[in-house]
Amino acid sequence: VSAVGQSVVLSVSGLPANTTFSSGAPCTPTSSTPCPVSVTVSAAINASPGTYIISIVGTSSSKTHSLSYTLTVVQGFTYSMGLSSSSGMVVRGGASINTNAAISVLTGTAKPVTVSVTGLGSSGVTVSYSPTTAVCTPNCQVQVIFSAPSSAVLGTYAATVVATYGTQNVTANYSLRLKKRRVLRKA
Repeated sequence: VSAVGQSVVLSVSGLPANTTFSSGAPCTPTSSTPCPVSVTVSAAINASPGTYIISIVGTSSSKTHSLSYTLTVVQGFTYSMGLSSSSGMVVRGGASINTNAAISVLTGTAKPVTVSVTGLGSSGVTVSYSPTTAVCTPNCQVQVIFSAPSSAVLGTYAATVVATYGTQNVTANYSLRLKKRRVLRKA
């Protein structure tokens, strides 16, 4: 926007229903420095998919400039996740245990979701998944498998199972107890 020495404010017109815009603070260009400002358009889950021509308008005290922009809104989706069990105990150096993360579509058209686990820090517990990619398209399940090698650190850990699509995360808590293997001795 070129309006030397004047504060420039951006606005947007022609947005479809259930969309909003935000922009940086007004700026004042100089003769040697233009005034770059970003505009962000956000669509709610119920915004109608389609292609729209919107106008981005820069207004100063004496000038108005506008430009057309083609905005494409695609269908997003929301989802939930539940675990088959919210806690478990694994024996150090023993068999693994698992919980199933069931992911369900709430609204929209399903897209691939990635499952991961956080919160195990330096416990030494390893996590694997079935399918091994830990990706599924809801409605679906991913099996989360916890294994503890003999070097794992004993204790109880508050793990979080996370289902991610883009910037959207849905979480569920899982309490994992690491127990020492019992050694049986002959009498």
